[in-house]
Amino acid sequence: MAPRAHVVCFGASDQAEARAWATRVFPEVGETTTTTLTRTKPAETSDGTYRWRGDHKSARECRKMVEAVCAEVLRTSTTRVVVVCARLGGTGTTRATQTFAAFRSALPKGVDVGIALARGAAPTKASCLRANLLFNAVVARCPARRLYPSRRARSGEEDEDEEERASRTWHREHARAIAIIADRVEDDGDVLIARARERLVIDGDPIQRLTLSMAEQLADVSDAVRAFVETRGFNVTLREGVTARLKASTPERWCSGGYSAHHYVAAPPQPHGVYYELELTDSGVAVGYVAMSALQSDETATVAYPFSSPDTVFTTAQVDRLCVLPEFRGAGVKEALLRHVCDGYHEFGLPVRIKTAKESVVASFEKCCLLAFERVKDPTAKGVEKRRGLKKVVVLPKTDEDRWTVDGDDSRDYDSDWRKLQATTTTTVSNPVAAFNAALNRSTPDTAPRATRQMLTAIEGVSVFDAYAERIVTTAVCQKSYAAMYATLSDAMPFRDDICRRVIALLDSSDDETIAGAAEFLTELWRVGAATEEEFLSGIFREGSLDEFVRVEIAFNALLRFGDVLRDAEPARAYVAACAPDGRRNLSARGAAARLIFLAEEVHAFVESGYSVANRRHFGARPATSRADAHDSAREELKSLRIVYDDGGAETAAILRGERKGWVFWYVGSPVRSHALDGPRAFRFVAEDPRRFVPV
Repeated sequence: MAPRAHVVCFGASDQAEARAWATRVFPEVGETTTTTLTRTKPAETSDGTYRWRGDHKSARECRKMVEAVCAEVLRTSTTRVVVVCARLGGTGTTRATQTFAAFRSALPKGVDVGIALARGAAPTKASCLRANLLFNAVVARCPARRLYPSRRARSGEEDEDEEERASRTWHREHARAIAIIADRVEDDGDVLIARARERLVIDGDPIQRLTLSMAEQLADVSDAVRAFVETRGFNVTLREGVTARLKASTPERWCSGGYSAHHYVAAPPQPHGVYYELELTDSGVAVGYVAMSALQSDETATVAYPFSSPDTVFTTAQVDRLCVLPEFRGAGVKEALLRHVCDGYHEFGLPVRIKTAKESVVASFEKCCLLAFERVKDPTAKGVEKRRGLKKVVVLPKTDEDRWTVDGDDSRDYDSDWRKLQATTTTTVSNPVAAFNAALNRSTPDTAPRATRQMLTAIEGVSVFDAYAERIVTTAVCQKSYAAMYATLSDAMPFRDDICRRVIALLDSSDDETIAGAAEFLTELWRVGAATEEEFLSGIFREGSLDEFVRVEIAFNALLRFGDVLRDAEPARAYVAACAPDGRRNLSARGAAARLIFLAEEVHAFVESGYSVANRRHFGARPATSRADAHDSAREELKSLRIVYDDGGAETAAILRGERKGWVFWYVGSPVRSHALDGPRAFRFVAEDPRRFVPV
């Protein structure tokens, strides 16, 4: 008796055609029944005994269909099941491959499962590249960039129509997935015929998402790494026998856990990564934090990373954040954090790199046996000059003609003064307070002289100035950026002594913003001569306030601005001592933020250079507050500016790309497991080798 077969047809309602395809897979089949999965109702036929109406891209509909067909197959003792995908193309091909895997997973060994796959069109370029999709064939995956590679990635290949090339790649990727499931495959590049006899063992349901977005791809890698860490266990032993426990964390813990205060990057790490903290077993105190994420390189990266998996766009991983609290450094916390998580990425086939821009950290990394130094990334070698993260290169389009020529037909007179002359008017002030406030509200750094005259006119004949002094102080303290302008206005007022007293009183406030604003205003009042030196020193350099970090930062900024004047001032000596290495260590031990420690380093370097302004790096430089300041800043900026014309050459990308200088290390605590289709199964990093990664 000839064996029976059940045909599952994607996207076609012609049952005669479906039986013909099934015969190519199982020539020995006699009687067949057909299930047609289509959005429209299939045509009525005399021999079709089972029909299914639904969307072939719907996972829910496909699962229901697979369950129903499996029940029918077992009820009728059918010995063959064939999935036919004729000219459907797109993600319909992916769903047919998933359905083939689902039948092979659900049906017993005695039922043979086959698939007939005809080459169809690949997904459209715009839709899949826009989201950088990863197509999911369950046992194998296809990145969208493999369907539509860049010109650089396909250099040396024969010139072929893009749609045709994508279609062939699409068919080849699904053939790779089917070959993992099937034990017999015939493929001529246009039609694939495959059969599978052994039951497929797979975790979960093979009918899965058709595509994974970039966020889902990152989460997929992170889930795999977390699963690996879980198999390792979370308990670790530090130096001197101290026990600790690895604990899953979040990006927000970088700030809320206090780690950002001890690192030069205060922003939390990106989402969709892997985050862990290390806490002591006895006390539960968190002592370290690490954040890592997968990285995507260019399409030719398989040369640099020969172990790269064909099922992902990721080629490496990087340590986004790493911090060990100061009091626990030297106990092996860094090594414990790196070893557990980095081994997970290595198992996934992604080598881990770590880059630092802080020279003091480089020495610690060089002593670590788990890290190997690779190189220094210098942005000047890439055609970009940067100072404190600011680009110094302007890229202009190259043109063949001069764009800025004089128009001979323009008869307008550009030399004359077109501004209208304003008539002098006399204003009678009826409400002095309202007129004073109006002039104060309209004042800007460029109109300060006129505003001063209007304010003085408003208070002519007034004998009590409490409301006016209070108004100036309140406004100036809230607008710290314009403290210099308000100090100039105050210096012209007859009640400037009252203004100074009110500002000094505000320095006793408990609000950090108020203290900072009042200190800035007092500094500018002293600079213009509206406050005495004694008032300035007593207000800025307060005795016994080294534990109040906002006041310490105020004093440090004053030393940076007026260090040469204040070098012999008695109140400032305690703050100068706090900038020395011993003082910085004391500040750090009391919990000072990293930014304050960096500021102290700047002040110390300024003091050691003999208060030489030429040698200063101008930490926290003041912003421009008037047109004149803006023009001066622009002229200063243009001195070191380079103009580069973009001629479309090979250097264009290097010019436009800015990279911060840093020291690059690679994790070498374990070999990188290879997920390539052929070749060695593990690689290790070798700094001296030009290939960087060599087989173990």
